[in-house]
Amino acid sequence: MQRLRGLFRGWLQGWLQRRMPASAEVRLGHRQIFILPTRAGLGLLALLAALLVAAINYQNSLVYALTFLLFSLFWVTLHHSWRNLAGMQLRSGGVAPVFCGEQAALSLWLDAGSRARSALRLGWQSQQRLTLDVAAGEPRAATLYLQTTRRGWLYPERLRVETRWPLGWFVAWSLVDLDWQVL
Repeated sequence: MQRLRGLFRGWLQGWLQRRMPASAEVRLGHRQIFILPTRAGLGLLALLAALLVAAINYQNSLVYALTFLLFSLFWVTLHHSWRNLAGMQLRSGGVAPVFCGEQAALSLWLDAGSRARSALRLGWQSQQRLTLDVAAGEPRAATLYLQTTRRGWLYPERLRVETRWPLGWFVAWSLVDLDWQVL
């Protein structure tokens, strides 16, 4: 099982490297954003399926209307979750050298463009994520901290940028490689 997991991780890293290569500046678009329903979203889909079965069984027009209204809200939420990340620009800043065992402070600039971005979460898989909002037309600086464990050059893994905005039914995310190097 461990061997299969290792093969899958290797294949996934290669695929991500071909799809989203490392660069100092990234603009999120169709190819960089992934989206899936959360547990709450899957629960809503199960509820909608049960409501649809009840509406069909009892021929109740009001239940039909409620089911299709909630499904349309679900569908619109999908698009709003994706749009919260689409078009956002991320740019890596400078990094000061640190000693082994300290936390490296990695600076990042976020530019929302013409739309405000709400409830963005930034961070790595193994650490606490930073939550912030970015106003329209005003680039915002953020500092992320990464624990160092060895001496020499440190190349951080891909940064996860995600949002569950507006209703938490979907999680839209991107794995961004911003070409940081820490000594």
